[in-house]
Amino acid sequence: MANSFPEITWLTDSGAWPSFSTDGSQIVYVDGGSLFTIPASGGTPQLLYTPPQGQQATRPDWSWSPSIAFALGSGNEQTIWLVDSDGSNPRLFPNQQGLTASIYPSWYQDLQSIVVMESMDQKFARLYQVFATGSNPPVLLTPSSGFCAGRPSVNPAGTAVAFAGKVGPFDQLNNQIWIVRPPSTDPVQLNLDQGRSPNWSPDGNWILFESNRGTGEHGNYQMWIALAPFPNAVATAPRPVTPPDIFASHGEWSRQQNLIAFDNAGHGHGIGIIALPSPFQMTTDPAR
Repeated sequence: MANSFPEITWLTDSGAWPSFSTDGSQIVYVDGGSLFTIPASGGTPQLLYTPPQGQQATRPDWSWSPSIAFALGSGNEQTIWLVDSDGSNPRLFPNQQGLTASIYPSWYQDLQSIVVMESMDQKFARLYQVFATGSNPPVLLTPSSGFCAGRPSVNPAGTAVAFAGKVGPFDQLNNQIWIVRPPSTDPVQLNLDQGRSPNWSPDGNWILFESNRGTGEHGNYQMWIALAPFPNAVATAPRPVTPPDIFASHGEWSRQQNLIAFDNAGHGHGIGIIALPSPFQMTTDPAR
Protein backbone atom coordinates (compact mmCIF):
# COMPACT_ATOMS: atom_id res chain seq x y z
CA MET A 1 0.00 0.00 0.00
CA ALA A 2 2.96 2.31 0.58
CA ASN A 3 3.48 2.81 -3.18
CA SER A 4 -0.24 2.97 -4.05
CA PHE A 5 -1.92 6.35 -4.34
CA PRO A 6 -5.59 7.34 -4.75
CA GLU A 7 -6.69 8.23 -8.26
CA ILE A 8 -6.65 11.96 -8.98
CA THR A 9 -9.59 13.66 -10.67
CA TRP A 10 -8.61 16.99 -12.21
CA LEU A 11 -11.51 19.42 -11.90
CA THR A 12 -9.85 22.39 -13.64
CA ASP A 13 -6.91 23.19 -15.89
CA SER A 14 -5.88 26.21 -13.82
CA GLY A 15 -6.42 27.78 -10.42
CA ALA A 16 -5.11 27.44 -6.88
CA TRP A 17 -6.01 27.48 -3.16
CA PRO A 18 -9.10 25.23 -3.10
CA SER A 19 -11.50 25.19 -0.14
CA PHE A 20 -14.63 23.05 0.33
CA SER A 21 -18.10 24.30 1.17
CA THR A 22 -19.46 23.10 4.50
CA ASP A 23 -21.58 20.39 2.85
CA GLY A 24 -18.67 19.27 0.66
CA SER A 25 -20.56 19.78 -2.60
CA GLN A 26 -18.64 22.82 -3.89
CA ILE A 27 -15.05 24.05 -3.99
CA VAL A 28 -14.03 27.70 -4.09
CA TYR A 29 -10.66 28.52 -5.63
CA VAL A 30 -8.68 31.39 -7.14
CA ASP A 31 -7.95 31.88 -10.82
CA GLY A 32 -6.51 35.07 -12.24
CA GLY A 33 -7.10 36.97 -9.00
CA SER A 34 -10.86 36.20 -8.92
CA LEU A 35 -12.84 33.64 -6.94
CA PHE A 36 -14.54 30.76 -8.74
CA THR A 37 -16.57 27.77 -7.60
CA ILE A 38 -16.90 24.30 -9.10
CA PRO A 39 -18.87 21.23 -7.98
CA ALA A 40 -16.69 18.73 -6.14
CA SER A 41 -18.18 16.11 -8.45
CA GLY A 42 -16.96 18.03 -11.50
CA GLY A 43 -18.61 20.48 -13.85
CA THR A 44 -18.27 24.00 -15.20
CA PRO A 45 -16.50 26.63 -13.09
CA GLN A 46 -18.65 29.59 -12.07
CA LEU A 47 -17.28 33.08 -11.43
CA LEU A 48 -18.08 34.00 -7.83
CA TYR A 49 -16.31 37.29 -7.14
CA THR A 50 -14.20 39.72 -9.16
CA PRO A 51 -12.15 42.16 -7.06
CA PRO A 52 -11.85 45.88 -7.75
CA GLN A 53 -9.39 46.85 -10.47
CA GLY A 54 -5.77 46.58 -9.35
CA GLN A 55 -6.54 44.14 -6.53
CA GLN A 56 -6.51 40.36 -6.21
CA ALA A 57 -8.56 37.91 -4.19
CA THR A 58 -6.46 35.05 -2.84
CA ARG A 59 -6.37 32.15 -0.35
CA PRO A 60 -10.08 31.61 0.38
CA ASP A 61 -11.34 29.62 3.37
CA TRP A 62 -14.95 28.40 3.18
CA SER A 63 -14.75 25.34 5.43
CA TRP A 64 -17.09 25.70 8.43
CA SER A 65 -18.74 28.97 7.42
CA PRO A 66 -21.61 29.85 5.05
CA SER A 67 -19.45 32.84 4.09
CA ILE A 68 -16.06 32.66 2.40
CA ALA A 69 -13.12 34.47 4.00
CA PHE A 70 -10.32 35.56 1.66
CA ALA A 71 -7.44 37.99 1.35
CA LEU A 72 -8.00 41.06 -0.84
CA GLY A 73 -5.48 43.67 -1.91
CA SER A 74 -2.31 44.15 -3.90
CA GLY A 75 1.32 43.54 -3.13
CA ASN A 76 1.92 43.40 0.61
CA GLU A 77 -1.18 45.47 1.40
CA GLN A 78 -3.96 42.97 2.02
CA THR A 79 -6.86 42.60 4.44
CA ILE A 80 -9.37 39.82 5.07
CA TRP A 81 -12.80 40.08 3.47
CA LEU A 82 -15.96 37.98 3.44
CA VAL A 83 -18.31 37.17 0.58
CA ASP A 84 -21.53 35.17 0.67
CA SER A 85 -21.64 31.81 -1.09
CA ASP A 86 -23.59 33.31 -4.02
CA GLY A 87 -20.94 36.00 -4.55
CA SER A 88 -22.98 38.78 -2.96
CA ASN A 89 -22.34 41.10 -0.02
CA PRO A 90 -18.53 41.49 -0.08
CA ARG A 91 -17.43 43.09 3.17
CA LEU A 92 -14.38 43.67 5.33
CA PHE A 93 -13.84 41.22 8.17
CA PRO A 94 -14.13 43.32 11.36
CA ASN A 95 -11.58 44.14 14.05
CA GLN A 96 -8.41 43.92 11.93
CA GLN A 97 -6.97 46.73 13.97
CA GLY A 98 -3.60 47.68 12.52
CA LEU A 99 -3.26 44.51 10.43
CA THR A 100 -2.66 45.54 6.83
CA ALA A 101 -0.77 42.60 5.31
CA SER A 102 -2.99 39.64 6.18
CA ILE A 103 -3.47 36.45 4.17
CA TYR A 104 -4.43 32.80 4.75
CA PRO A 105 -7.57 33.16 6.90
CA SER A 106 -8.57 30.01 8.80
CA TRP A 107 -11.98 29.85 10.48
CA TYR A 108 -12.54 28.68 14.02
CA GLN A 109 -15.40 26.19 13.88
CA ASP A 110 -17.56 28.37 16.16
CA LEU A 111 -17.28 31.18 13.55
CA GLN A 112 -16.45 33.73 16.24
CA SER A 113 -12.93 34.37 14.95
CA ILE A 114 -10.29 33.48 12.38
CA VAL A 115 -6.53 33.08 12.41
CA VAL A 116 -4.53 35.03 9.84
CA MET A 117 -0.92 35.25 8.77
CA GLU A 118 0.23 38.87 9.06
CA SER A 119 3.39 39.84 7.15
CA MET A 120 3.94 43.55 7.78
CA ASP A 121 7.47 42.35 8.53
CA GLN A 122 7.94 40.12 5.49
CA LYS A 123 10.91 38.26 7.00
CA PHE A 124 9.15 37.46 10.28
CA ALA A 125 5.43 36.92 9.64
CA ARG A 126 3.19 36.26 12.65
CA LEU A 127 -0.17 34.65 13.31
CA TYR A 128 -3.05 36.54 14.90
CA GLN A 129 -6.54 35.61 16.04
CA VAL A 130 -9.06 38.16 14.74
CA PHE A 131 -12.58 38.34 16.18
CA ALA A 132 -15.80 38.52 14.19
CA THR A 133 -17.79 40.47 16.79
CA GLY A 134 -17.13 43.07 19.45
CA SER A 135 -14.08 45.30 19.57
CA ASN A 136 -11.45 42.88 20.84
CA PRO A 137 -8.08 43.61 19.22
CA PRO A 138 -6.24 40.86 17.34
CA VAL A 139 -4.34 38.45 19.60
CA LEU A 140 -0.77 37.43 18.77
CA LEU A 141 -0.41 33.62 18.60
CA THR A 142 3.24 33.10 17.61
CA PRO A 143 6.60 34.45 18.84
CA SER A 144 6.99 38.21 18.54
CA SER A 145 10.56 38.01 17.23
CA GLY A 146 13.02 35.62 15.62
CA PHE A 147 10.37 33.34 14.11
CA CYS A 148 8.52 33.30 10.76
CA ALA A 149 5.01 31.79 10.52
CA GLY A 150 3.08 30.70 7.42
CA ARG A 151 -0.33 29.30 6.51
CA PRO A 152 -2.37 28.40 9.65
CA SER A 153 -5.11 25.85 10.26
CA VAL A 154 -7.23 25.82 13.42
CA ASN A 155 -8.11 22.43 14.90
CA PRO A 156 -11.85 21.64 15.23
CA ALA A 157 -11.81 22.05 19.01
CA GLY A 158 -10.33 25.55 18.68
CA THR A 159 -7.53 24.68 21.09
CA ALA A 160 -4.54 24.53 18.73
CA VAL A 161 -3.27 25.94 15.44
CA ALA A 162 -1.05 24.09 12.97
CA PHE A 163 1.06 26.24 10.69
CA ALA A 164 4.10 26.33 8.44
CA GLY A 165 7.04 28.10 10.03
CA LYS A 166 10.68 28.22 10.97
CA VAL A 167 13.08 29.72 13.45
CA GLY A 168 14.72 32.68 11.73
CA PRO A 169 13.65 34.73 8.70
CA PHE A 170 11.35 33.68 5.85
CA ASP A 171 12.61 30.76 3.77
CA GLN A 172 9.75 28.60 2.59
CA LEU A 173 12.06 25.89 1.27
CA ASN A 174 13.04 25.18 4.88
CA ASN A 175 9.69 25.39 6.67
CA GLN A 176 8.41 22.74 9.05
CA ILE A 177 4.94 22.08 10.45
CA TRP A 178 4.46 23.57 13.92
CA ILE A 179 1.68 23.49 16.52
CA VAL A 180 0.81 26.31 18.91
CA ARG A 181 -1.75 26.03 21.71
CA PRO A 182 -3.04 29.47 22.82
CA PRO A 183 -2.61 31.29 25.12
CA SER A 184 0.96 29.98 24.80
CA THR A 185 2.91 31.59 21.95
CA ASP A 186 5.66 28.94 22.07
CA PRO A 187 5.10 26.51 19.17
CA VAL A 188 6.40 22.95 18.95
CA GLN A 189 7.28 21.03 15.79
CA LEU A 190 5.06 18.29 14.46
CA ASN A 191 8.29 16.67 13.24
CA LEU A 192 11.69 17.85 12.09
CA ASP A 193 11.26 17.32 8.33
CA GLN A 194 10.32 19.95 5.77
CA GLY A 195 6.63 20.78 5.40
CA ARG A 196 4.25 23.60 4.46
CA SER A 197 0.58 24.58 4.23
CA PRO A 198 -1.06 22.34 6.89
CA ASN A 199 -4.79 21.64 7.16
CA TRP A 200 -6.30 19.95 10.22
CA SER A 201 -8.79 17.11 9.65
CA PRO A 202 -12.42 17.71 10.69
CA ASP A 203 -12.27 14.93 13.31
CA GLY A 204 -9.09 16.46 14.78
CA ASN A 205 -7.03 13.29 14.36
CA TRP A 206 -4.83 14.13 11.35
CA ILE A 207 -2.90 16.98 9.75
CA LEU A 208 -2.60 17.23 5.97
CA PHE A 209 0.40 19.14 4.62
CA GLU A 210 2.65 19.49 1.57
CA SER A 211 6.28 18.47 1.55
CA ASN A 212 9.14 17.55 -0.76
CA ARG A 213 10.64 15.28 1.93
CA GLY A 214 10.23 12.31 -0.41
CA THR A 215 11.56 13.95 -3.57
CA GLY A 216 14.46 16.17 -2.50
CA GLU A 217 14.93 19.90 -1.96
CA HIS A 218 14.07 20.80 -5.56
CA GLY A 219 11.64 17.95 -6.18
CA ASN A 220 7.87 17.90 -6.46
CA TYR A 221 5.69 18.50 -3.44
CA GLN A 222 3.35 15.73 -2.33
CA MET A 223 0.34 15.75 -0.02
CA TRP A 224 1.26 14.03 3.26
CA ILE A 225 -0.88 13.08 6.28
CA ALA A 226 0.50 12.90 9.83
CA LEU A 227 -1.14 11.98 13.10
CA ALA A 228 -2.13 15.10 15.02
CA PRO A 229 -0.42 15.44 18.41
CA PHE A 230 -2.44 14.61 21.49
CA PRO A 231 -1.78 12.79 24.77
CA ASN A 232 -0.91 9.10 24.40
CA ALA A 233 -0.88 9.22 20.59
CA VAL A 234 0.87 6.30 18.94
CA ALA A 235 3.67 7.72 16.80
CA THR A 236 3.36 6.77 13.14
CA ALA A 237 5.35 7.93 10.14
CA PRO A 238 3.58 10.55 7.97
CA ARG A 239 2.24 9.01 4.76
CA PRO A 240 2.14 10.56 1.26
CA VAL A 241 -1.26 10.39 -0.45
CA THR A 242 -0.34 11.90 -3.84
CA PRO A 243 2.35 10.52 -6.18
CA PRO A 244 5.80 12.12 -6.55
CA ASP A 245 5.41 12.73 -10.30
CA ILE A 246 3.00 15.67 -9.82
CA PHE A 247 3.38 18.89 -7.84
CA ALA A 248 0.62 18.97 -5.19
CA SER A 249 0.11 21.94 -2.87
CA HIS A 250 -2.42 23.85 -0.75
CA GLY A 251 -4.44 20.79 0.27
CA GLU A 252 -7.70 20.83 2.21
CA TRP A 253 -9.99 18.16 3.65
CA SER A 254 -13.70 18.15 2.90
CA ARG A 255 -15.75 18.70 6.07
CA GLN A 256 -17.06 15.12 5.63
CA GLN A 257 -13.42 13.92 5.61
CA ASN A 258 -13.88 11.72 2.56
CA LEU A 259 -12.11 13.92 0.01
CA ILE A 260 -9.00 16.07 -0.29
CA ALA A 261 -8.66 18.91 -2.79
CA PHE A 262 -5.31 20.45 -3.74
CA ASP A 263 -3.77 22.46 -6.55
CA ASN A 264 -1.18 21.81 -9.21
CA ALA A 265 -0.85 25.47 -10.15
CA GLY A 266 1.81 26.20 -12.75
CA HIS A 267 2.45 22.51 -13.43
CA GLY A 268 -0.14 21.64 -16.08
CA HIS A 269 -3.35 21.40 -14.04
CA GLY A 270 -5.40 23.42 -11.59
CA ILE A 271 -7.58 21.85 -8.90
CA GLY A 272 -7.32 18.12 -8.23
CA ILE A 273 -9.32 15.91 -5.90
CA ILE A 274 -8.78 12.48 -4.37
CA ALA A 275 -10.88 10.11 -2.29
CA LEU A 276 -9.27 9.49 1.08
CA PRO A 277 -7.89 6.08 2.00
CA SER A 278 -10.06 4.54 4.73
CA PRO A 279 -7.54 4.96 7.61
CA PHE A 280 -7.90 8.75 7.32
CA GLN A 281 -11.67 9.00 7.00
CA MET A 282 -13.94 10.40 9.71
CA THR A 283 -14.06 8.57 13.02
CA THR A 284 -16.34 8.95 16.00
CA ASP A 285 -13.34 9.74 18.18
CA PRO A 286 -13.77 13.28 19.58
CA ALA A 287 -11.84 16.12 17.95
CA ARG A 288 -8.56 16.80 19.67
